[in-house]
Amino acid sequence: MALHRIETELMGKFDEGKLPTDPHLMLRLAIETVAHDYDVIVIDSAPNLGIGTINVVCAADVLIVPTPAELFDYTSALQFFDMLRDLLKNVDLKGFEPDVRILLTKYSNSNGSQSPWMEEQIRDAREAWS
Repeated sequence: MALHRIETELMGKFDEGKLPTDPHLMLRLAIETVAHDYDVIVIDSAPNLGIGTINVVCAADVLIVPTPAELFDYTSALQFFDMLRDLLKNVDLKGFEPDVRILLTKYSNSNGSQSPWMEEQIRDAREAWS
């Protein structure tokens, strides 16, 4: 609930012209001030496309999306990727775009019915994002 309030306030300040930069680039600018102190910075974000998650996407060099190898979870992930692709097309990232990767979870190679289906889905996703 607090994040929703912060996102609403952030967008209000942007609309009023009270932010020094685009709201979707604020996290990237903040990370750039400390990036030299770290080898890797990991940020865990909610699976939505609110301004907080958009900030994470715009700040990431690599975006890793954990996706369970189950039909409903995978279908939701595909919808997320469609929205993400639209976002990346329509938001000015100042020439930057993260490398998007899928981390397949809950996959069982021993599950005979799951394996061929999942392999087909992985091939389709690779083709769509290539």
